[in-house]
Amino acid sequence: MRALAKLHHLAVRGIVPEANRDHLSVTATTLSSLLRSTYSV
Repeated sequence: MRALAKLHHLAVRGIVPEANRDHLSVTATTLSSLLRSTYSV
């Protein structure tokens, strides 16, 4: 869970300035992509 929180924080810092209103949606998309690439290995 801590790792997810960290990823969430990084995703928010990196992406949200460009897409403030889509914050949750962008973060969810980013996390799901990261998780997918992690688990597909």
